[in-house]
Amino acid sequence: MNIAERIKEAVARLFERLAVFGIGQDDIQIEAQAVSQMPVLTPTLLHARHVHSQGEMSYYVGGHSFYVVVRRGGMMQTDCLEQSVRGYVAPPVLDDPALLDDLLLTAVAPLLRRRGFFPLHAFAAARRGQGVLLVGKSGSGKTTAGLALVRAGWQFLSDDGPFLCRSGTGIQILGWHAPVNAAWTTALLFPELQPIFATHHGQAKCSFSIEKIYGLVSTERAFARLILLPSLTDGEHSALRRLSTAAILAELIAHSIDGWDRSIMAEHFTLLSSLTDMVPAYHLALGSDLDRLPALIADVLPAN
Repeated sequence: MNIAERIKEAVARLFERLAVFGIGQDDIQIEAQAVSQMPVLTPTLLHARHVHSQGEMSYYVGGHSFYVVVRRGGMMQTDCLEQSVRGYVAPPVLDDPALLDDLLLTAVAPLLRRRGFFPLHAFAAARRGQGVLLVGKSGSGKTTAGLALVRAGWQFLSDDGPFLCRSGTGIQILGWHAPVNAAWTTALLFPELQPIFATHHGQAKCSFSIEKIYGLVSTERAFARLILLPSLTDGEHSALRRLSTAAILAELIAHSIDGWDRSIMAEHFTLLSSLTDMVPAYHLALGSDLDRLPALIADVLPAN
């Protein structure tokens, strides 16, 4: 596959996942050019200011545009007035489908926020249309807990990036069906994942399609009914402890709001505040009894 085809496939994957938002290629214009090396043009030369860096990505703001730069070879400009994303992608980003997908999603995220769709760093699953958000930083156990639900028959919404939006009098979770990214310590807990890691020896994490392991378990949306903040423990038994509205709101802000996108912060904060008023939240002390976890969570999941 040549480099132009790789970008074309990545853009197609993006719009396939955006279908649940009601967003198509007529709504957001994306032009990503594959290049052998990055041009000299940088956000700084375009009079943009650096506002944030996280992992491999750096963010810049200039006028009504946002810029995201990947050190290994990628730069995208998001124009909020034109509803467009344009930029360049070079190897090795082109050789890393997950990183390329992340770059495109990060670039369109400001446009999604302005349409009322707000991302959250969480694993999301649903039971009979009732959505659960497992919120936390990497290593907190949210993927481990989420997979325990999915393998027990719950529906999958997202491993690491569901979106929230208002719907009637409630708040919906919109699925983002990217591959699951699990640590090898998680694979040790679930026998069905161990063959995947056996073929990727030495890697700390490995990505896999949820459908290839658990079948057609994905769903597009569910109303948010429960928020859990997991943490790994050495104990045998998992336990739940109710959290205050103030405590959970602070956690949601930390795992959702991009402070550099100031023009949309008030609307984003209002949505999170509404969520904490509507939905109960618990701290989940995650023990080794993963088979018991789905029943434990179902007991506190509101019926409607």
